[in-house]
Amino acid sequence: MRARPPTVLVTMWVLISSAHARGGGVEAITLPSTDLRLTLAVAGVVARVEAAPGGRVSAGDALVVLDDREAVALESLQRLRAQSTLEVDAAEAEWRLAQNEEARVRDAFEKDAAGAFEVERAALQTARRRVELDLTARRLEEAGLLLRQATLRREQFTLRAPVAGMVETVLVDPGEGVQPQQAVVRLVVTDPLRIEAAVPTQESLGLRAGQAALARLLLPATTGGGGEVLEARVVSVGAVADAASDTRLVRLEAPNPRGLPAGTRVVVEFAGPAPPAPAADR
Repeated sequence: MRARPPTVLVTMWVLISSAHARGGGVEAITLPSTDLRLTLAVAGVVARVEAAPGGRVSAGDALVVLDDREAVALESLQRLRAQSTLEVDAAEAEWRLAQNEEARVRDAFEKDAAGAFEVERAALQTARRRVELDLTARRLEEAGLLLRQATLRREQFTLRAPVAGMVETVLVDPGEGVQPQQAVVRLVVTDPLRIEAAVPTQESLGLRAGQAALARLLLPATTGGGGEVLEARVVSVGAVADAASDTRLVRLEAPNPRGLPAGTRVVVEFAGPAPPAPAADR
């Protein structure tokens, strides 16, 4: 995102500071836009931990790898079976031999050198060999499916990042046993940030998805983030108000190219309603 001119940021600062001084604005908390507790689908022993807390990862990067030697061996066995056409070749050769034998018997029958029984027997033998060839081809096809199953099984021993983000915590070490659905890595996305604000019901009535807002971080100036203004946009407005607090939950998102931490307090000031969509030409 392009940096805005200093005059624009100053204007934002004056607007939100003035509103806060008058008691305006709503305090809220920033959250990661995505917060995942990642688990493995299979039990096993951790062989390697590829991720480190604070490290950035891309979608598809390996995070934790279990000992998968048995799964790799099974996949190799299934690949050998799926890629071998020896049984199909042998069955086809037997079928062709039966065809030749049947043709020889029929020729002998025409010369009165063989009986009807021999002809029928040769024909049945040819049909049986053809069925055996079809069954062998089917088994080869099934072996391909079993290979796919073994590959998917082996892939379950590696936990990969479903999205690009930052590793917040790693909860396992090499040599440690894990169970299915046991959280092993926490992965967060903080650009954009998610903001959840409990807005007084009366003030929330005019809010709409897509409406612009400003959010000022309430950080000490010494941290370098004090007074930081984020441009946010309303994502959703709760359909049900909380009767006890007379508020509605409003969710916003704010780009965070500087990587400011989630979990900080902000003051949110809403701009005017989002402009209506242009009417379609008739």
